[in-house]
Amino acid sequence: MNVSLSADTILWLVLTIAFIIAEGATTAFVSIWFAVGAGAAMLVSVFTDSWLLQAFVFLAVSALVLLAFRPYALRQRKSGGVQTNFETNIGKIATVLTPLEPGQVGRVRLEGVDWNAVSNTRLEVNAPCRVTDLQGTTLTVVAVDAQSTVSV
Repeated sequence: MNVSLSADTILWLVLTIAFIIAEGATTAFVSIWFAVGAGAAMLVSVFTDSWLLQAFVFLAVSALVLLAFRPYALRQRKSGGVQTNFETNIGKIATVLTPLEPGQVGRVRLEGVDWNAVSNTRLEVNAPCRVTDLQGTTLTVVAVDAQSTVSV
């Protein structure tokens, strides 16, 4: 059996690979739908020279895959994946390094890392505090009593 690839088949193969590379270069599902559609069109191109049929298969399969898997992709996106400092630091206990005055920026240590911090109440050096928010590189902290803290 002699198999020869037409220019159409090679084009669809190149497009499939390009869409896969584009998908790998992004952090969201962007072009995987088109990679599947281009792969389907490539298979069709082996059996027919009809460019119109190949284009139709590409568009139809891409649309069907998008509609079928988009809900899954959205769930994956909403699940969050890797948490940022914002999510992981909220609720943790830090130690005050410099006195914190209301409206002034001071310093706290959280898990061995020194952070800028603000508080709406005065906090003394070595006082434990709980992280309630993160804005850029500045933690918002509140006082906690020594009995409710967990050693960090």
